[in-house]
Order: sequence, then C-alpha cells, then structure tokens
Amino acid sequence: MNSESRSRLTMGLILIGMGVLILAYRLVPDFKSLIQENFAWPLFIAAFGVLLFFIGITTGNPDLTAPAVFFMGLSGILYWQNSTGNWGSWGYTWTLLPGFIGLGQVIAKLLGSHETYKIENGLKAIFTSVVLFLIFSSLFGGLTILGPYWPVVIILAGVLILARSLIWKK
Repeated sequence: MNSESRSRLTMGLILIGMGVLILAYRLVPDFKSLIQENFAWPLFIAAFGVLLFFIGITTGNPDLTAPAVFFMGLSGILYWQNSTGNWGSWGYTWTLLPGFIGLGQVIAKLLGSHETYKIENGLKAIFTSVVLFLIFSSLFGGLTILGPYWPVVIILAGVLILARSLIWKK
C-alpha cells in the first residue's frame, strides 16, 4: 500500500471514529455523563494531537509527532487549569510548551524521522523547559517545594551550562 492510500485509509478511519464518538455523546446519556461538558473542551485539543500522531504513524511520517505531543501537552495544561480554576498558573505553565516540542522531537527521532531532529536538541529543550518551569513557578508562587532556596535551581543551571561550555567542546 502506497503512502497516498495509507493517508486516505487513515483519514477515513479517523472520520468514522470521530463521528461515532460525537453520535454517542449526543445520543447516549451515560456516555455524556462520563464527559462533563464544562471540562470537555480541552479534550478536543488532545484529540487533535492524537489525530496528528495517528496520521504520522500510519502514513510513515513520524515528524508529525512533535506537533502532536505539543497539542496533547497543551490540552493537559488547559484541562488542569479548567478543572481547578487556577488560570493564574498560566504565568508559569507556558514554560512547559518548549519541553513538549522537545519530547515530540525525541519521539520522532526514535520512530525513524529523517529530519534534522536530534535527540540531543530535544533533550536540551526538555531541560530548558523544566528549569524555566521551576524558576517561574517559584517566582509566581506555584511551586513551594523548594521554599526560599529556589534560586539554587538558577545557580545549578548556570553551573551546568558553564561546565558544558568549558569541558564538552565540539
């Protein structure tokens, strides 16, 4: 089966699946109660991410993994914020978005991407995202586990970057 046929087959299956889910949501009361309407809208973003991932895998295009993981991660953040009402956390949770792209790049490379994705670049994005998340969440009161010692994260990140530039030269 060639790439074009796989793409059509995938798209047809996705449309059938989406139609069945929407129909079940509209007609089956028990199914509707499983998904509360006020919390369901971020799940549509996750469904789009799953759709991209599924299309990428079935068509032999693992490069779609990076945006797929981005959309799934974004929907997770939005679902959490919507269910808790903590919309102020957006002041620091945005820092996780580059990490989602990095994770998608790592997965794409592991799935056989021929693009210029490098696992090292994805891991750098994840590391940067985690450090920024720790810093911003500590600044804006979202993370209190480090207490007054949160600047240690900044110091450790600086030491790591400095050591890397001095020791691991290309």
